[in-house]
Amino acid sequence: MNTLYFENVANSLLGCLIQDPSLCLNDKYPLDNEEFLIQFHRVIYVVINELAHMGNKSINIMDVNEFLKPYESQYNIYLDSNGDDYIETISSITDVEN
Repeated sequence: MNTLYFENVANSLLGCLIQDPSLCLNDKYPLDNEEFLIQFHRVIYVVINELAHMGNKSINIMDVNEFLKPYESQYNIYLDSNGDDYIETISSITDVEN
């Protein structure tokens, strides 16, 4: 089976979810971590989703780091992929209204 994955779309989606984590709670458009084919994207999505379910109304770099620290392998994926820079970039270039 061929899978088509648009990294820019995933980046935009994750940027929107970081800005408005409540979007993860919308049953009309359910998401699953399996939809993110890049492991780093999957880690970011899981963090956002978990923080949304914990009641976070917004997410920043510190939130992501604090959440991931107990999960060594996922945190290493985040660090190896320059996660802080990624979060900062996608948060600044994404417009939730789009």
